[in-house]
Amino acid sequence: MLTDSIAELYSSTTTSTLNHVDLLIVTLYFCVLYFLVKLLINSYNVIRFLAFDDLSRDYSEPRKDAKCNGPYPNGWIPATESYQLAPGGMKTVEMCGKQILITRDSDGKVHAMDTYCPHNGTDLGTGQMVRIKGEDCIRCPFHDWSFRVKDGECVDIPYAKDRKPTRSCRVGTYQCVEVNNYIYVWFHSRGDDPDWFPKVIKEVESGEWAYHGRTEHIVNCKIDEIPENGSDWVHFNAIHNKSFLFGGSLDKNPSYHPYSLINQDFLSYSWAPRDAPNSHCAVNVTKSHVNFAGIPVIKLDVAANQHGPSIVNLIIDAEFLGIPLKGAYIQSVTPIHYNKQRIIHQVYMEKSFVSNFVGRCLLVGVLLVVERDCSIWQNKIRMQKPFLVKEDKDLLKFRLWFSRFYDENENECNNVITDW
Repeated sequence: MLTDSIAELYSSTTTSTLNHVDLLIVTLYFCVLYFLVKLLINSYNVIRFLAFDDLSRDYSEPRKDAKCNGPYPNGWIPATESYQLAPGGMKTVEMCGKQILITRDSDGKVHAMDTYCPHNGTDLGTGQMVRIKGEDCIRCPFHDWSFRVKDGECVDIPYAKDRKPTRSCRVGTYQCVEVNNYIYVWFHSRGDDPDWFPKVIKEVESGEWAYHGRTEHIVNCKIDEIPENGSDWVHFNAIHNKSFLFGGSLDKNPSYHPYSLINQDFLSYSWAPRDAPNSHCAVNVTKSHVNFAGIPVIKLDVAANQHGPSIVNLIIDAEFLGIPLKGAYIQSVTPIHYNKQRIIHQVYMEKSFVSNFVGRCLLVGVLLVVERDCSIWQNKIRMQKPFLVKEDKDLLKFRLWFSRFYDENENECNNVITDW
């Protein structure tokens, strides 16, 4: 009898099946578990970016259509950041297809010269800074020739008569300035002197706005492609509408995502060149909201002031949960070669109890959203005869304006096809 009862109980438990309610509960359980795992992974990535990551990306690679030499725009070109050059220090930078040696003398003033010694082609960047007759000089490591940093003049050859060359010998030099904690070098294909200078942001120069870090991207494209984004209003909602929390990839943003409730709406936009005497400048103004579940959490007014071909100062007027904040992105684009650019963003924010968090979020935000642009720039071509619609008129205006920085028209504006 007992054996029969146990057999009956075993039979009833082994033949029981899940009903529809049980299946629904199990399905909901796994959906919640999947959501939590995704949330944890994405939160970890955000925290890792906010706290630890070296915020730099190198997308450059050899391309079949790439060329190292070509026309470079005339203007002030970013060389290096101020913090990277201590008094008495020197740094070799690659820009505009050249090797340029940047130095800071004992008085703190910056200088720029060609890197190679005119005697035997030695890299002066491997030499050392010395003082000769009270002046700062670079001593070549190969034969001890010394060149004044302020004008490149050779002032000492230890084994020569009178320790000097019999006729003028110098290293080529460039004008440079230090503005907003950045060092800029003047390049001009015809050797013309500067007729404008980089704009000072007084809050950055004075230290009123605190530095919150930098991002760096290296990408294969022409220099024009990068600032052209400011005049291309359509692309803002096309690739920047999703929060930086989605990451920097364009092809890994599914419609269902733990951060789907967060998005950025671009409400208004304008782009226009400045009139003389500031015809080397243009300004792009955007207004946007960062929303959570449709509710504006951050309000952003950004005025992107472009000065010449390589400098864009983005002045931020923000409101975070009702708290007003001001700051700036300083964008610097350096043409390493004709088809290879270094893009650096520095972030500055006014000092407040929330600026450390907001500044770091802005820093990570620009890192990731620029990655989306990089994936486009890296793989696009420069159309010889682009077809533009009427809504692209600012894009055409930008190309016409940017062509002023070339001695020859690199922007192919005469070949544009329009439907208006």
